[in-house]
Amino acid sequence: MRFRLRTLKSVLITVCTAGILASCATEPANSGIKGHVTVDAGCPETMDSTPCSQIPLPAHIVIRDISGTTVREATSNGQGEFQLELPAGTYELHAANLSGAPLPAASPQQVVIEAGSITEVNVAFDSGVR
Repeated sequence: MRFRLRTLKSVLITVCTAGILASCATEPANSGIKGHVTVDAGCPETMDSTPCSQIPLPAHIVIRDISGTTVREATSNGQGEFQLELPAGTYELHAANLSGAPLPAASPQQVVIEAGSITEVNVAFDSGVR
């Protein structure tokens, strides 16, 4: 009888310990960037004008690491939205309009991604209208 109780106790301890460890072993959360691409509506600015409205823009997105190597590419959808999984690190985001024309244009921007988090970015294209 004692042998059975010791065996049962040992089995229960093993099962409970395995359950506790399994609950601690979760997969790391994804990290990356989530963004929105817009272009100004082409309003000439004057001293008393309100800011020009922004219009969603589909664009080609290129992510490069600090050495300049392309890591990921994507195209934003019709609402200008995009999302990419990336490991934590510092990157440079380059965006180009899909027409290949010089305008509208966007400046490259640095993006820092922390482990387990999604960094939100806004990519603003300039229409070139003054």
